[in-house]
Amino acid sequence: MGGEEAGALMAEEMLYAQATAQELLDAIPNYEAVGCDIGAIAVAFMRKYRTCDSLGTFTLRGVEFSCVNFSSVHLILSPLVREEDGRRTLAPVAAWLTANDITDLRIVGTGNWDRRHQWSRDGGQRWGRMTLQGSAPPQPAPTQVIEPRIPAAPTEEEAHA
Repeated sequence: MGGEEAGALMAEEMLYAQATAQELLDAIPNYEAVGCDIGAIAVAFMRKYRTCDSLGTFTLRGVEFSCVNFSSVHLILSPLVREEDGRRTLAPVAAWLTANDITDLRIVGTGNWDRRHQWSRDGGQRWGRMTLQGSAPPQPAPTQVIEPRIPAAPTEEEAHA
């Protein structure tokens, strides 16, 4: 992770998400505790959001997540999940944020298919473009369809017996 220096947003660019490094570092242990199950985390948040006006926290598998700036934190962290030693993790992201004195991360772009992460070391005054190595592991299906076992239809003889 790293990249070249970039300036402010270009005229046609939009800001999709922005979070402080501290918000991301606070969230990463919770993501790790549930196996970086991005889909399940998003669903748990949506269920809480749908049923409660005062968002403070939501819980997934006994782990409490903060709702403060959750959408931005989730958008930023989701594509950064990597597979290491057979498990999904954000540990390299946490190490990179700390080792490089990153203060903020954001996602900018010009449309749905042109988005990129940018980092700042000075609270958002100047931005560098993040380059990623490797690709994210495939996401597990959010739900699993289980077909019920349907017994065979009775034969004529069994039906009249």
